[in-house]
Amino acid sequence: MNDFVRALYDFTVAIRIEKTSSNPDYKYLAEFYNHAGVQHYELQQLEEAQTHYDLAVKYDDSVGIYKYNRGLVKSHLNKLEDAIVDYEEALKILSEPEYIYQTRFNKGICLRRLCRLDESIEDLKKATDLKGDRPPALNNLGLSYFENHNYEEAIL
Repeated sequence: MNDFVRALYDFTVAIRIEKTSSNPDYKYLAEFYNHAGVQHYELQQLEEAQTHYDLAVKYDDSVGIYKYNRGLVKSHLNKLEDAIVDYEEALKILSEPEYIYQTRFNKGICLRRLCRLDESIEDLKKATDLKGDRPPALNNLGLSYFENHNYEEAIL
């Protein structure tokens, strides 16, 4: 925990320095806010994490991982509809297969929690198409099939 607190302090200082510079670099500022958000997330300070991710997106909305991180926090705060919006925005930007997988996986879980089972199945299938060797994606896909009363698909 102390490492996260120390890192949070360091990013807070970096934010303060960048904001007070005569010519702040908004991309750096966004990155610092994102990293501060990660520290808050690891410390289970979810509202603070969301605030920092909001600021990261405000200063640079072209980075998909910032939107993914914000969606992840929103899903933990049970702001599922908002999380889905962030995941959808992240998917428009992300290019790395691992991040696309994680985004599809988490979006699929949010959709299942909202009982939007057909959409959940669609996203979880796309996640398993990317990384079919991941038991959590296969398990959650099976759960979505099961909740959708498609028992044959659920046991495959």
